[in-house]
Amino acid sequence: STVEHLGASPKFPFFMGSGRKGTIVWQPYDSTTSQPRILQEFRKETLAIWLPSTGDQARATDGKKLISFSLRDAVVSESRPVEFKSPRNACFSSSGKRLVLADSRTLSLSDLSLGNDGKKIELPKGQTVHALEFHPNERCRVRAWNPG
Repeated sequence: STVEHLGASPKFPFFMGSGRKGTIVWQPYDSTTSQPRILQEFRKETLAIWLPSTGDQARATDGKKLISFSLRDAVVSESRPVEFKSPRNACFSSSGKRLVLADSRTLSLSDLSLGNDGKKIELPKGQTVHALEFHPNERCRVRAWNPG
């Protein structure tokens, strides 16, 4: 399986990757002292992973399901469905409290600390979501373009 996403932990000395089939793997930089952790919760590509700067509970989504899991033992502590029709992109805020999902023309912004399902926003006609990110102040940024 090919690696689709790769990132480093802001707290612990490890890197994390995910593949097209939903497998999430993280490995300490010094692989001689620890075994990699593997989590298989999704049936399709993992769209976003959030790694904490404190604690050991991370989050991930494939756009259809949102999970929280332990970085220590790869045990899922929470799993809930996400109500979004055809997710293509996703991004967590730096705090992990917000999640934005996008298909080709619709955005859904959720405040996970409140447990809401997301405010839906339609992009102007002809615009397509290219990338999602959060500014450090927790405001979502969307890069959209007109493919024509």
